[in-house]
Amino acid sequence: MNGMRPPVLETERLRLRPVTLDDAPAIQRYFGTWAVIQHLSTQVPWPYPPDGALRFLEDTLLPDVAAGKCLFWGITLKGERPRPVGGEPEQFSCEGEGASERPPEGERARPVGGEPEQFICEGEGASERPPENQVVGAVHYRDGDGPKGNRGFWLAEHLWGRGLMTEAVVAVQDYLFFERGIERMIVVNSIDNPASRRVKQKTGARLLGTVQVQHHHGGDATSERWEVTREAWAEFRGR
Repeated sequence: MNGMRPPVLETERLRLRPVTLDDAPAIQRYFGTWAVIQHLSTQVPWPYPPDGALRFLEDTLLPDVAAGKCLFWGITLKGERPRPVGGEPEQFSCEGEGASERPPEGERARPVGGEPEQFICEGEGASERPPENQVVGAVHYRDGDGPKGNRGFWLAEHLWGRGLMTEAVVAVQDYLFFERGIERMIVVNSIDNPASRRVKQKTGARLLGTVQVQHHHGGDATSERWEVTREAWAEFRGR
């Protein structure tokens, strides 16, 4: 890979962009949790240090991106016009089925409880709505053929189960295969991580076998090893 910065990639609901040191607080908040880290290799420290994201960005990621060793996209959510909840003018829900009347055109959502980054969201387990352009996940790609494969990803726990990671991976693979012209990538997941497996099954990957990678959850060290080729991806995408 050359030293070019990864381009901004747009999908229906997401904007994938390069990260900077300014993204360290958001990455620390959403990445440094047991829900995310338990399925990662033990090369990621746990407990995650209070300055873990900043150190990772400064010492490893940004130098690697600048040197052309990897491509890294921060996942951000595109803006949604919030809707009022229960008639209370201070509380709004995210767009979704069953949401009530839209606020007046041009009116911005008001924060819940005075916190500018928190909003009521529709659905079971409703949680905060991050501000637009805040990093809530990531996808990266590295050349080589190591035990952890070429591509990895993570997503904030409160956004799981919405198909967002599949959407992000499709955009990244379109770019890597059709614009960068890579021929093949290897992707790996813990055998105890069915959500990661489903993303691979929905994005054209073919299971090759297993490898041993120790993960934080302390269970079975077996990991599934998958392959995605440019030819297979073009067929998958109908190109």
